[in-house]
Amino acid sequence: MRLTVLAENTANRRGMLAEHGLSVLVETKEKRILFDTGQSDVFWRNACALGISLKNLDAVVLSHGHYDHCGGLKRLCQEGPLPPVFVGKGALEKKRCVQRDGTLRDIGIPWLPEDRTAFRENEGFLELFPDVFLTSGIRQAADFEGVPALFVRGTGDAVERDGMQDEQLLCVVEGERLHVVAGCCHVGVVSCLRHAVSLFPQKRLGMVLAGMHLRGVSAERLDATIRAVRELDPDCLVPVHCTGIMAIAQMKLALKDRCRLAEAGKVLETDGGK
Repeated sequence: MRLTVLAENTANRRGMLAEHGLSVLVETKEKRILFDTGQSDVFWRNACALGISLKNLDAVVLSHGHYDHCGGLKRLCQEGPLPPVFVGKGALEKKRCVQRDGTLRDIGIPWLPEDRTAFRENEGFLELFPDVFLTSGIRQAADFEGVPALFVRGTGDAVERDGMQDEQLLCVVEGERLHVVAGCCHVGVVSCLRHAVSLFPQKRLGMVLAGMHLRGVSAERLDATIRAVRELDPDCLVPVHCTGIMAIAQMKLALKDRCRLAEAGKVLETDGGK
């Protein structure tokens, strides 16, 4: 399996652009899957700079319904008909964030095509292709985690706390390994990984590339997260996007070579699941 980071918060090489967002091209032996589209056309521009075509995709997976993961849809649509687009149930709802002054800011998908026949809604577990799966409806499985209360959904009097049940993980089985790609892990990265591992109990956790929403968390929360991740024992951890620089630095100190850094333009490959 090959992962190419097309959009991320950082860029460290000439010709690459950075933005607050995430987009990853996932390539297995037989399929090409675009996981998220960032918040603008940056993913497309970086792909062009890398000499990567996004015109023959087998699927698009949107990890959840936030602007920084779905904002590039409009650019993708400009190239012709969309491939199947897989979203978690509720991803297309109006999503907002409570600001410090109590006002609400829109953080949902900023643009959707009028023709949505390409969209497929996933609720729970779905086999996307052989050995490629989606799973959503992730529940909190660590007492130190949980979706921040500032995320809400709905309109008018129907506004309610958003449990982020639309967030879905991409799971790829490769030999004896289970690889996981995640957008933000709003429920918590430990909860997400425990959920994924429970679905494939015979597989060893391989590469994990994920935004982890750890920016600004307490030292106690971060320490507990790192301890729990170490217990899950992934071959390789790739913290990106909303994980936060300080959290990434602490993970690198704890996991050393098993923690890899990834910015826009980075290519990561697995060993075939051995």
